[in-house]
Amino acid sequence: MKKSTHIIYDVIIIGGGPAGMMSAGRASSRGAKVLLLEKNPDVGKKLLITGGGRCNVTNAEENTRKFLANYKDSDKFLFSAFSQYSVKDVFEFFS
Repeated sequence: MKKSTHIIYDVIIIGGGPAGMMSAGRASSRGAKVLLLEKNPDVGKKLLITGGGRCNVTNAEENTRKFLANYKDSDKFLFSAFSQYSVKDVFEFFS
């Protein structure tokens, strides 16, 4: 008779897109036992097509105010998020 193995996870994430992968990585880095479920054969498939296949996750402008000037009326709304996590922070996170 085959013995059944049950695994208990702290977190189960449904969807292996960018948000699911980031959530799984963050939960795992905090010590959680994570299960990431994706219906497609590969996770992050749509992420590969962003930025013309270069997988852009940030911009190259390090000056937040200068970057947000490109967003005209939305610059004030976006400033809080972009000022908390700078371009340098994003590069360091992914490194």
